[in-house]
Amino acid sequence: MPASMRTGSNLARAAGLALLLAAVPGSAQPPSGPAAGGRDARPTLPTVRLGALLPLSGASAWYGKEIRQGMELAVAELNGERRPRAQASPAGARPADAARAADAAPSPSEGSLPSLGFQLALEALDVQPLDVKDAAAEFGRLVATPTPVVFTASVTPTLAIHHLAAARDVLIVHQGLVTDRFPAASRTFLHTRPPVPVRVDALVAHARERGVQRLGLLAAGDDFGKAVRARAASVWRARGGSMAHEESLTLDAPDLGARLGQLTRTAPDAVLLAFRGPDLGDLAARLRGAGYRGQLLAVDDDPAALLAAGPALDGALILTEAFVPEPGSAGERFALAYKEKFKSAASRYAANAYEAVGTVAEAIRTAREQGASAPGGSRLRETLLARRTFPSLYGGRIVLRDDGTLERPLALFTIERGTLTFVRYLGPPEMITR
Repeated sequence: MPASMRTGSNLARAAGLALLLAAVPGSAQPPSGPAAGGRDARPTLPTVRLGALLPLSGASAWYGKEIRQGMELAVAELNGERRPRAQASPAGARPADAARAADAAPSPSEGSLPSLGFQLALEALDVQPLDVKDAAAEFGRLVATPTPVVFTASVTPTLAIHHLAAARDVLIVHQGLVTDRFPAASRTFLHTRPPVPVRVDALVAHARERGVQRLGLLAAGDDFGKAVRARAASVWRARGGSMAHEESLTLDAPDLGARLGQLTRTAPDAVLLAFRGPDLGDLAARLRGAGYRGQLLAVDDDPAALLAAGPALDGALILTEAFVPEPGSAGERFALAYKEKFKSAASRYAANAYEAVGTVAEAIRTAREQGASAPGGSRLRETLLARRTFPSLYGGRIVLRDDGTLERPLALFTIERGTLTFVRYLGPPEMITR
């Protein structure tokens, strides 16, 4: 086969989950050498079922399917479509170099990869974002056969099954929006998206590192605005900065222009806008109109904000959950394998789901090695908390917090001519380097 035809498949063979699991201490190796029935015969492994309640039809199907596809790719790789053990290529490495490294690596049958010691089976059922009754019914179907973990993607169905999961000792891994409606002390719940305080902490830490001393803060009156304002003001002062101006406001306030003019006269080094969507863009345009020319900061990358702002957000720094595969990284290897399998680019929904399955699979493996042949949800959560950190497709590490939420590297963008331009990933504040 010509080299040009081999490159795509070879790159996919170098894909990311093997890289993530290769970093796990103490991973067992699969048996190697001849076995009864032939060299490639494999022993029959026990099966662990994973369930998922996702919107797979209707208006929300686009992200439900991306989550399912990320999970499917992870399960396929963990079950034997494994990629050769490889080290992340140096930044700037050429694709051809990665292909040659993949060719040189041993095949899975030669024992080159970590072995889970079990097979995974995934069943994903269609549940719409607001369907409480269907969520409960489909959850019952999933757990009728022992299923230690159920993944979800929408707040309302997750809340509907939370008490059912706790009663059956099933771990819920929620991959949808963050809300304070989830029980804070649950022993059977994990949330894979970073909550607002985590995003604010990382952005504030970055601003301080850039030398910002005096911060302005304008917040919406909704839950998002209140959460950003409370966290940013507290953390900013704790880091030794001063608040030049801080207030909550609405865009239809009759004195909005005067209030923005007052902020401009205080001349803060930067202004954090705790707004989302079109309101974020509208406020940025009005603030520029009031004469402020300093740095703008935000934690929302809704395209509608860019449309509403026009050139007003140019130069702003935006911190988001976006997935940006960096050259030579495990993230790039995942992205290549995902595109080869599904013929589309991997989104953050797919990347988070892939990462979540790998993390849960490692917890199951560890619990089984510790003697729990059929670990329940609470045992799996305890196992993950004991481990605390895991490799991330986003670079750096995932950090599991005591409340069951995750911290992972977040993508920092600047805006150039109305377009988001990736700068770099920011880890949790203690992981940020200059």
